[in-house]
Amino acid sequence: MRLILFALILTMLVTAGVKLESVQIEKLGNYTYSNVVEAAVSFSMGTAAPLGVGKGVGGASWKPSDAPTTEVWGVRGVNTTVAAWWSYAQGAKWEGDLRFSVTLEYYDSNGVWSITKYFVNKTYCEYDDATGAKLYCWNNYYVYHVVEGEPSRVSTTVTFTVPSDRARYSASQSLKVNKPPQPFTRWVYIKGVIARESGYCSSIDSWGDCQQYTPKEDKVVRGSSPGVWRALEIDGYKPGDVVRIGGANATIPDPWLYTDWPLLDLAPSLGVSTDIDGVLRPLRGGLDIPFDRRVYITGDVSPTDWGTVEIRPPRDAPLYISRVVFIGDVSKCRFPDCIIIHTVGNSTWVGDRWVWRDTMASLAFKTPFTLRPYLITRVGGAANPYQVIGDPLVTLISREAYVYVPYGSVGQLWVEVKWMLDLAGRRVWVGDRGTALRAVDDRGRLLDYETAGARGKLAYYKPGYNAPIAGFSFGIDAGFGRLTTAFYSPPDPCRQWPTQIFHCVYSQHVFTKVNGTWVGYARVGPRGGPQWPITRLRLVDWLIGSDPYVSVRGYFLDFMSAVVGDPHLLYHHYYRLECWAFNPQTGDFDIPDMCPVPGPHQVSLLGRVYGISQYLNTTRGWSRLYHQTAMPRGLTFYNYAFGKYGGGTELPAGWTDALPLGVSSMIPNGPSPWFVFLAPATACDGTICTSTDVRVWGPVPGPLADLALPGAGYAFVLIYMGNVTKASVRVYVEKGLLVNASMGVREANWDLLVEIPEREWRPLDVVYLGYGWYRLAGALGPCQSLRVGRVGYYAAPVDWVGPVQLKITDGKGSHHFAFLVAPPELTALKIGGRTEAPARANGWQLNLSAYLYVNGVPYFHGFTPFGEGGRQYERKCVAASLPAPRTSLLGEADAASQLAASGDFWGLVEMYARARLEGAVVEPKFELVDPDGGLVNITAEGPVKGFAFYLQRGGVWVKVTEVNGTWALVDVSRVFPWDPVAVVPIVEFEAYVRNGGVVTVWRPRPSLLFKAWADGLGYPDGQSELRIVAYG
Repeated sequence: MRLILFALILTMLVTAGVKLESVQIEKLGNYTYSNVVEAAVSFSMGTAAPLGVGKGVGGASWKPSDAPTTEVWGVRGVNTTVAAWWSYAQGAKWEGDLRFSVTLEYYDSNGVWSITKYFVNKTYCEYDDATGAKLYCWNNYYVYHVVEGEPSRVSTTVTFTVPSDRARYSASQSLKVNKPPQPFTRWVYIKGVIARESGYCSSIDSWGDCQQYTPKEDKVVRGSSPGVWRALEIDGYKPGDVVRIGGANATIPDPWLYTDWPLLDLAPSLGVSTDIDGVLRPLRGGLDIPFDRRVYITGDVSPTDWGTVEIRPPRDAPLYISRVVFIGDVSKCRFPDCIIIHTVGNSTWVGDRWVWRDTMASLAFKTPFTLRPYLITRVGGAANPYQVIGDPLVTLISREAYVYVPYGSVGQLWVEVKWMLDLAGRRVWVGDRGTALRAVDDRGRLLDYETAGARGKLAYYKPGYNAPIAGFSFGIDAGFGRLTTAFYSPPDPCRQWPTQIFHCVYSQHVFTKVNGTWVGYARVGPRGGPQWPITRLRLVDWLIGSDPYVSVRGYFLDFMSAVVGDPHLLYHHYYRLECWAFNPQTGDFDIPDMCPVPGPHQVSLLGRVYGISQYLNTTRGWSRLYHQTAMPRGLTFYNYAFGKYGGGTELPAGWTDALPLGVSSMIPNGPSPWFVFLAPATACDGTICTSTDVRVWGPVPGPLADLALPGAGYAFVLIYMGNVTKASVRVYVEKGLLVNASMGVREANWDLLVEIPEREWRPLDVVYLGYGWYRLAGALGPCQSLRVGRVGYYAAPVDWVGPVQLKITDGKGSHHFAFLVAPPELTALKIGGRTEAPARANGWQLNLSAYLYVNGVPYFHGFTPFGEGGRQYERKCVAASLPAPRTSLLGEADAASQLAASGDFWGLVEMYARARLEGAVVEPKFELVDPDGGLVNITAEGPVKGFAFYLQRGGVWVKVTEVNGTWALVDVSRVFPWDPVAVVPIVEFEAYVRNGGVVTVWRPRPSLLFKAWADGLGYPDGQSELRIVAYG
């Protein structure tokens, strides 16, 4: 071996630290390296086709591909705006064979790497910092593998030829490549020492260090493809053919050009990638893509020309909040800041006539809070226009949507408009009442559906009444490359997702005077026919269609046109609405009348899109535009119930509409950001309270905001609905009883109930308050309660019937509200009974239930009900439903709490209202019909729903059967005197009685039945047997 010594001449002064003294390099030997492996180039091609052409499953892409997913009202989707959609072909005919190739560069498989192995010894010494004297020395040892020769580089072109009759094609080719040595490091024992061995080096420098060897990468250096070529036929369609699906059509391009790399980046493409670089690149000219052992030419060829379907939302809309107010002149409610929903008033006798005077109205007020629309667009997955539930290829959730499709496409898209409510930063998704196609987009443009409808490029679907989704077929081709659509859904802020941050009240019971007394109400309906009292004001209803003064204006408004200034069309239709005129002789609305609304009406929603030959009734100015009509016969729009008002066969055109957020409240004396609600409060949970343990009961809010019972305890609920502000609040009450925590009582005379120190108030803040206390809390559902603890509480006056005022000061002024202490005649009970017929009994009784009503509404308070003789019965709260007012176009019900008691009452039931009970006996009657056959007919007088039959077994009456009906025919030939059958009538009744009324309680009295005549069977020993022959 040859020893090479490098002498290091240190020209610098050695003053301190570690120095490299010398490097010795010794050659150990030579060897060669080769690693020949098989590399593969695979090819896989599909063919994208226009929608409606390809017979294969569809495909879709979106941008960005890693867009986050989100969820709205249970629908998951991709939070992005742009997508592409296509179908896949199963068959194709090209103008010729298609050739695709790649050129690869790599190391020659016949060559080798020449490698020399060296031993390196490095000597280091350490010097004294102060004197520079050498302290001690040591050695480090290395073994290096140095590459001194490598194989030559070669290139190979791999070509795949797709036959001219193939839409799908795949193949693979392989070649041998030489893979270079890979770096390594390890420790070895050599020459009696431990050395660090590493490879590979291109050289060893003068410091004895290995210079890393970096081989060239195996690469794809070039690609080629046909670029652009002609399709002669795809799945039976040829250039120039017309595709027709779902009422829309599109023409296949002629020539029908295809490419492997379209200009639209979302379109499917065919390109090259490798196992090292997965990014797909076009087969165009020079490339620089490294590979290890796999090269992929994959993807889909697609049409060169693509068009767009654009889907746009409506503009942002303001939130409306509705409440009941006193109003003398309805003309003071000016649209769009104020919208009348419903009015109610008093009938007063003046001279010899009844006079109607408006006193109250439910008004929707425009707020600064924003409803912002978003689109849910389902792309793919629906096989027909009415299959709206399926698995779409992608669901886009965005403010707007753009869907790109190849020319010649006919497809269907399904759209929902969803709204987000922003209450000064408190955001929640709200509901809607069904999506519909609209003629105006969010930029305030009237869209040209006229041309689209006439040329069959747009066909609109509405699956049914109140359907949450709307669909449309479209046709996109060279002559119609862009279709812009817009959609709208009426926002419904009462429904919220994913949490219900506030509960709406759909109607509020109010109290009117008849001839100056708080006891009666004007009624609506024909004399001698079904009438209903005006006791409720609708809080949530359609803002446009529910306006009772629309006939004065003479036309219906388009909500978005009137509120945000969108353009509208005009629809010429003469509506004849059924209405009732006030009768000065009776004080009721009992004179049938007709309220005409001639129009023309503002509209912007579509029922269908028609061609020019069907343009009817819809004009803007005097120029004809496309037709705005209603749904096909048998279907109606979401917000119209005009069928019940009469009218002809023509259904109304669609105007945009909205629902307000309904908040029940005591009636204020003017505009106020405060909504005040009266909630029942119990002093304690027992029947006798020595100190308070106050509990507030729901629902809060509910349909009864301002009704109190004399002497009953209440809390006041404040709901803030204004802009964010800081304020301290004081609450005063005009009269009533103030009860402290020790049950001490004094009368109120504009006393301060509570002061809330200065705090930040935000929309929908809810505060419960009483005598000397307040709590921040959320809404309460029916029969839910909020325990406040040992605090004072307020009780309604016991010697006053009528309104009581409440005053709120907030630093910006005073707000007066009023609630009503109800007279006893407004209370009532519903009493029902049913016979208990258990499987085993020693006796039978009637189960009675009693429910409290005030002003005809289910009502709850926590007092314990009492029966005759001071017996106490279980107090319980039950959830009740309050149907929508008959005049509501919406038809939503409210939930309420109701005081209920059950037991076997005798003589008297008293739960605020008092009802006297009079008993009546229901006893079975037996009639022998056929002595020889043992047939007996059983009947009973009274509210009988059936009969139960018992036999004595083991000292207990055991039920053997039970039948429904008012009669029963039985066979008693084997019912003997020593073992009779007890027949128990099943009584069921219900009665509604006002305070002080009388209720007849039908009580069952069992009778014994047995055979008491001679027949052929006689009286053998044994037990009785009963057979039911018939009943009904």
